Amino acid sequence: MSKNFFKSKRYSLALQRAKIKQEWPKGVFINVSYKKFVWLVKIKPTEISRSYDIRLECEINRPPCVYLYGENLKKLECSDFPHNYGRDLNKHEVRLCLALPKEFNYGMFVADTIIPWTVEWLFYYEIWLYSGIWYGGGIHPQKKNKS
Repeated sequence: MSKNFFKSKRYSLALQRAKIKQEWPKGVFINVSYKKFVWLVKIKPTEISRSYDIRLECEINRPPCVYLYGENLKKLECSDFPHNYGRDLNKHEVRLCLALPKEFNYGMFVADTIIPWTVEWLFYYEIWLYSGIWYGGGIHPQKKNKS
């Protein structure tokens, strides 16, 4: 029996990009290589929401990183800014906490997991902006702040 028998299938970054392009055609890829890509997109979590600037970074052997940035990012300076892996006040961006590191692997499609999780995060973010309460659940990671 082959040792590779029990290894999970990993989708290449090229296949990940193709699936993202098919499912989310309004985004733009930059810094593309065989081992890394960056995808920029504007996402509206609901029809009545504002659009948010999102940067997705995928690299071989590292979990995807999703950043929210731009003028529609509000209350970044708040100490209780929800569910993030770190805020950079100078760059006016935040790395979103969408899942624990072991909850995603490249045997899953980013277009079917990470991006919809981002939309969901933005939905709960808008509720938090209004209510001050994070209803999105999950385990809150330790935060790293840069100023």
